[in-house]
Amino acid sequence: MEWLNISDRITETSSPSVACITDAICKTHVNGGMRIGCFSPVDSHELQVEAASSSNAIEYQISSLLESSAITDRWPDTACLAPLPPLSLSTFGSYALEGEITELLLSSGAYKHSELSPESAKTLSSQFIEHIAGFNRKYVGGYRTVAPWSTWFYDVAWDHTLIIVDGSRSRWWLLCTTDTD
Repeated sequence: MEWLNISDRITETSSPSVACITDAICKTHVNGGMRIGCFSPVDSHELQVEAASSSNAIEYQISSLLESSAITDRWPDTACLAPLPPLSLSTFGSYALEGEITELLLSSGAYKHSELSPESAKTLSSQFIEHIAGFNRKYVGGYRTVAPWSTWFYDVAWDHTLIIVDGSRSRWWLLCTTDTD
């Protein structure tokens, strides 16, 4: 399945809400960092047909994205591990996903603690999801894995990947964090 890196073609990736999330996480994950990008399948129908033949459609779709050249086109030092480790995905609706991002903003990196208050982290998360989803929250969901699926991760407790799926526009957002001591 072919994917496109559309991060540079859509305005959402350069928005103030994305910049605030990126800045806050990079302040705590100083030895690792954060990656955020937006991807789209070349053929959404083909992806759905291929996934339908899989025993776990969403894991198939996410694995397809993580193993695609669109990832290394966006981030050349983020090669997917082969074979891909089990992802053990957690699933979230858009409101729970907002909470997951809030938790990530409030978490510490290896050496730095978040300076955000819970209220400001919640506000940033809400603005971020609203920016991605607009008024279509019912079509947005998310998945989390802590599996180090790429060589970019340090394979430690600070590895997180959130996959945010905007089904109404066939946009798949990746928000990845790692750090090390």
